[in-house]
Amino acid sequence: MMMPTAASLMDDLVEEFLIRLPPDDPASLVNASLVCKRWSRLIAGRVFRRKFRKIHRAKLLHMARGQEAD
Repeated sequence: MMMPTAASLMDDLVEEFLIRLPPDDPASLVNASLVCKRWSRLIAGRVFRRKFRKIHRAKLLHMARGQEAD
């Protein structure tokens, strides 16, 4: 089993942070993408965009049903 590199662990950590930016404020993602090339690459990536939509879609569905998201 290969151990993850420090760079991939850092990318995972930054991605977890970025995924929690509010979806109702698109400027937050734009501003985050301007921090550095690595953040810009993460935000522009297909995997990040898919995760971002998935996590925020679930929260919106819970709110529409009157439930609190986890």
